[in-house]
Amino acid sequence: MNGSRPKLAATARWYVAVLLFLAPLRFSGIIGFTEGANFPVGGWQWVFELWPPFLAAPLAALAYVLALCAHRQTLKGPGMGPAAAWSALAGASLFGLLRTTEWEYALPFVCHAASVAVLAAAVRRIVACDPWARRLLVRTLAASLLWCCLRGAEQRFGGLETTEKEFLRGQAQDREGVEKQGGVFTPNSGLHDKLKQRRVYGPFPMSANLYAAHLILLAPLLLVVLWRAGGRFEPERVSRPLLLGFGAVLCLALLYWSGSRSAALGLAAGLALGGLSLPALRRWRIPVAVMALLLGIGLMFAVGGGRNLLSASARLQYYRSAWIMFRTRPVTGAGLGEFYTEHVRLRPLHAEPTHMPHNMPLGLAAQAGILAGLAALACLAVPAWLAFSPRQRSSAETDDRLERLAVVVGLGAWSAHAFLDLNVQVPGTVLTAACLPLLVLHDQACAVPPNEGGRGRHLWAVALLLLTGLAFLSILRIPGEYRFQVFSTSMQTGEPAMTLLEQGKQAARWLPTSPQPHRLLGRFAEAKGNQADALTAYERAVQRAPHRAGIWAQLARARLRLGDLPGAAAAAAEAVRWNPGHPKYQAYRALIRGLRLTTLPSSEWAPLIQTALAADYRLGRQADGAAMVVLLGWPERLPPPPLPLSALAEWLAPHAGVFPSGDLPVRFQPSPAWTNGE
Repeated sequence: MNGSRPKLAATARWYVAVLLFLAPLRFSGIIGFTEGANFPVGGWQWVFELWPPFLAAPLAALAYVLALCAHRQTLKGPGMGPAAAWSALAGASLFGLLRTTEWEYALPFVCHAASVAVLAAAVRRIVACDPWARRLLVRTLAASLLWCCLRGAEQRFGGLETTEKEFLRGQAQDREGVEKQGGVFTPNSGLHDKLKQRRVYGPFPMSANLYAAHLILLAPLLLVVLWRAGGRFEPERVSRPLLLGFGAVLCLALLYWSGSRSAALGLAAGLALGGLSLPALRRWRIPVAVMALLLGIGLMFAVGGGRNLLSASARLQYYRSAWIMFRTRPVTGAGLGEFYTEHVRLRPLHAEPTHMPHNMPLGLAAQAGILAGLAALACLAVPAWLAFSPRQRSSAETDDRLERLAVVVGLGAWSAHAFLDLNVQVPGTVLTAACLPLLVLHDQACAVPPNEGGRGRHLWAVALLLLTGLAFLSILRIPGEYRFQVFSTSMQTGEPAMTLLEQGKQAARWLPTSPQPHRLLGRFAEAKGNQADALTAYERAVQRAPHRAGIWAQLARARLRLGDLPGAAAAAAEAVRWNPGHPKYQAYRALIRGLRLTTLPSSEWAPLIQTALAADYRLGRQADGAAMVVLLGWPERLPPPPLPLSALAEWLAPHAGVFPSGDLPVRFQPSPAWTNGE
């Protein structure tokens, strides 16, 4: 440890170990996409609940600072490759800031990308300079995965039923609170459907696919650790196969219970890459590839549980939208966070909305341009580079070869899965994936005197310091997220109006890029009948997120209630522009169009407006697919509508618009038997 500070080195080593252990257990949420508050405010919440994903960035930056202070040597070797790939991704993602309007997503993602790069650099430095670090980090990752496995097994044997009961109880409480404030409650039917599938998701909140991705990433390394552990017990010929079999059965069972077909395909790809990395099998590359393909298909149908292939067809629609975005702006992309708004604008009728295209390179190319897409490909190519790069012949120990093979298989499987899901959005798994190859490149990274570093190394050091500072910027979100959580909790508990208004204003002030505090303030004002304050809140919200159709629709409602028909028409047109497939927005635009053209006295508009704004809307299906059918329903919790739904549909029909994809006419039909959420 020449050139290292022993006490600081021990601190850095254990700090990184704790961070990697906690990463999948506490930072398994998706970065950037938070419609509601998600910040622990009590001590027990910090102990038992997930932590906000953005907090992983400053913690990773601190790891690099500790590593840099503990180990002052200059490094060289192939370990720079993976760290440079993730650093390139962080730098290229800055292009996504040029066109974005979704700053609430874009800035946390850039900080997140920077944190992945600097944590990889920290692990590289610690492993190269601290002889005790590699073994500790390998065992830490294995222990972390074992804990994730226990969480998944607990869910399988009783935990999912309990979660579903708690979910239904929470939905009932939310419905009561929203209706008490005069709002319209929309049940989370998608989440309920996921719970009914009984797919385990471990510590990853309601995301079985991401849980399975983390399983296949670390399962090979866990098996190596269990094999070694078996050597500590006699007789070895019994203990080693026993522990290895236990780990293999546990991981395969959890993969099966997760129901993740994409993870099954990824695992097959990882096994194929691992097989081809063995010199003895390279001459049989075609049979190995065919066997991996057959294995992947078999595993996919085995874990699929008889589910249909709608998710695969939905992904094709995501890829189509992403390709259009990239083709339109190949250099800068549409902007980080803009995929959702662009996809709902470009998607065909009945296509599923999503925040990301479930493909790491394509998603980044669509939102941040070609350089970001190429950098993402470089990050995902690390396991292939590791598989076929020459090994250092002086390190030919069996354990090292096993570790390298385990990393190639696991990281190869994870990288293949990243072409099919949101891996890069989850700090808990992407931080692990970025650091994993550096644990087997330690022998080839050596410390040299600082005076041997050239200009390139100085530029590399400066770039890492800049990325570290960028990752630390996430700390600035903490006061705002805390205030927003307090405000959201107060909304549910029914605090006095003045208290709520003050809390909402503070949250909006400390979260200057988020529209959510203003949206909550607008809903609160609407529930109190204060349309002027609601209008002000929605106008401020739409300034922060001008491409979100939902905020434009709320603004149209507020303007309509205040009698501003031209302003309401403009807001409704924007709502339809950014989400033409939403039935409610089409109804609002038709309603306001009709009001601007009608000869009916304004004193007689009230029943029509009340019915249209309180009604529920759902997409229907026409047999020949020649129209966009909007079904009108009435919530059962409300008294009978002031105007019959058939009369409302008849009144909206002459003013209906056109769905742009396919130029489908919009048709309104009453459906009295359907009620909201039923």
